[in-house]
Amino acid sequence: MSSVVEEYIEVKEDIKKYFGCPNDYFIKPLVNHDWSVYGDEGIFFLTYWDDDEKKTTAMVVKKDNKPLIYKAKDYTMVIALDCVKIAFILKNVREQ
Repeated sequence: MSSVVEEYIEVKEDIKKYFGCPNDYFIKPLVNHDWSVYGDEGIFFLTYWDDDEKKTTAMVVKKDNKPLIYKAKDYTMVIALDCVKIAFILKNVREQ
């Protein structure tokens, strides 16, 4: 595995430990973007604005009827459903 991939996996693990959350989420860093979380009839939404001021809204995931929002010091991690493309990095173990 390349060092870039190894570094990403290590940093990802550190972030999950920092927030004390489960290890099964794609991470989308938006630390320099405006954002808000609001509820409507028991459903919570994350809204954020990208660099072009485009507004995106994602539905916050709930567990045991509570929104999955993790706060740690100066940061907040919100687990939400958003349409994203995910790159799966797989190790080649045999010829195809």
